[in-house]
Order: sequence, then C-alpha cells, then structure tokens
Amino acid sequence: MPYQWLFLSNVFRLLAERSLERFSKFCYTFMGRLMMSTSDPFFEEKHQQLQPYYEAFNKAYDQKSGNKALRKGDTKLVKQLLKQLVTDKLHAWDIAIQSKYLKSTAIYTYIFPHGLSPFSSASIEQRIKYLGNAVTMLSNYADLVTVYEEMKQFHTDLQKARDNKTQKDGNVNNSIEEAMLAAYDLADEMYGVLGEFMGKFKKNPSQIEAYFPV
Repeated sequence: MPYQWLFLSNVFRLLAERSLERFSKFCYTFMGRLMMSTSDPFFEEKHQQLQPYYEAFNKAYDQKSGNKALRKGDTKLVKQLLKQLVTDKLHAWDIAIQSKYLKSTAIYTYIFPHGLSPFSSASIEQRIKYLGNAVTMLSNYADLVTVYEEMKQFHTDLQKARDNKTQKDGNVNNSIEEAMLAAYDLADEMYGVLGEFMGKFKKNPSQIEAYFPV
C-alpha cells in the first residue's frame, strides 16, 4: 500500500466522521480563539471566511440534536404504552372477554387466535397489528362493546405513537445527513485555513497549536 503523506488527510473531516459532538466542541473552541485575535487582520479575515460555514453547521447540528430529543420522547411513549398493555390492559380485557366467552370457546380464539403471547414476544409492528385484528373481531359482538371501545382507543393511541416515532426516525436520519454535509463544508474550509496558518507560522509552527485545539 503506498504511503500517504500525513498532511494530505483532512483531519477535520476525520474528526467529524468519528464524532459530530467532538467536532462541534473543537470548532467552538477554534472559532473562539480566532475571535479573540481579530485585532490582527489575518485572523479577522480567517474568522470572516469561516463564520458562514460555522453558522450553517451549528444550525444543522442543533436541528439534529432537537430531532433526537423529540424522537426520544416518542420512543419513551411507545415503550410506556407497550408496558401498560402487557401489565394492565390485557389482563383487564381478557377477564372481561372471558366473562362472556371462555378461552376454550371458538369466539375467544376468533378474537385472540394465538392467545395473548404475541403481545409480549412479537415485534412492535406485529403487536400493533395483532391488537388491531382483535379490535376488528370484537366489533362483531355487541355484548363486548365496552372492551371494544377501550381496546380500539388504546390501539389508536399506540398506532399514533408508533407512527410519530417512525416519522421522527426519518427526521433524525435526514438531519444527521444534513449536519454531516455541513460539517464537511466547514472541515474543508478549516483545512484550507490550516494551510494558510502553516504559511504564516512556517518559522514557528508550534504557534498553530494556540488556535487549533489538540
């Protein structure tokens, strides 16, 4: 494998790929150090050059963080509803249904063809679908109207929470991609600026560390 000269690698891109959070902190520190030196025309120019890219990245990064926070709330709600389903709702519904139709009857099997086990062992999508099928079956029995209404509302709430989470998953994925693209743009500009720093401090390169946090 041919040897690649170290400085041909854009270390800022590599940092962003490893962790956008660390990249964000790095850029915050670097831009702050540039800002403190803007009395010098060289640093003022570099700060002005990078500022639009830095602001674009910050906006995209904040959007990503906000979407993740929203998804976290929806994920928590789905988990809470599923827990409520298996620890509370199912037991009450099962008692109400068996007060009319015992587990050994064809009607009970019609409502829950695989019993109650799918609600604790199947995937989330399968649990929601199984519950929806039970709601449809219950609609045929007037003597179970109370259970039907309760189960229908719970299924609606669970389906809505799941749909919201799925939508938020898409939002998070999109915002991560947008944040990474903005990070690449900023990283490329910083890589170019690093070259200019090398030119300015070619006689004393250690001074570069005062601006680029390592």
